[in-house]
Amino acid sequence: MMKSLTGSIYTHELIGAHGRVKRAPHQGYVGLEGNIEDETMKTLTIDGKMVPKKDTVIEVERDDYEAEVLGDKLIHRPEERTKRLG
Repeated sequence: MMKSLTGSIYTHELIGAHGRVKRAPHQGYVGLEGNIEDETMKTLTIDGKMVPKKDTVIEVERDDYEAEVLGDKLIHRPEERTKRLG
């Protein structure tokens, strides 16, 4: 059984986690899933495709945890986000 990690997921490293796009401004991204391979200030790379963070909701699974992530809260450089929100 997965445990919810929603509140603190914003301080964790997302690269290497499994991600699935639940909502996005462009319907072509919805349903995309795979490993989160890279993260920049404004995008996540999931299964080789760059997905904008803005207005996107992503379900993230890592180890025994899962969380629904609001992309708008991730719009920082990854290293700054983990420090600022941690």
